Amino acid sequence: MQTIFEREFRREKNLEIMKKLANDAKPTAAKEKQKNIEKMQLEKEIAAKQRLTEIEEKFFVHVSKDGEDIEVIKARGEMSKANADESNALTKSDVKIQLVNLEPNKNYTFKIDKVGDFPFVCEAGGIIAGENVNG
Repeated sequence: MQTIFEREFRREKNLEIMKKLANDAKPTAAKEKQKNIEKMQLEKEIAAKQRLTEIEEKFFVHVSKDGEDIEVIKARGEMSKANADESNALTKSDVKIQLVNLEPNKNYTFKIDKVGDFPFVCEAGGIIAGENVNG
């Protein structure tokens, strides 16, 4: 009878060990799957960057008249991008709008910090016109 109990005890112990090993293997598989997903995403990003670089090069070759134009076109694009970034730097908290009753045939000025002043004249019907202002 004692041997039966010992045998059953060993079986239960072996089953517990096998369950524990199986449970320990599951997180490892999940970690491997996560690593594979991250690796695939990284590869996709690298491929997308390479594709974008190829497209840009083809664009500049197509647009330029000769090889020297490419640098000029790129510089102009970078300058436009920098100007756009400066314009976007203004947030709603930076904008101060005051209510003004515009009278026809009077001179007014838009004052924008970090950008400059924009003079204009109010015409009949509330239309404004100036050197850099139309509306």
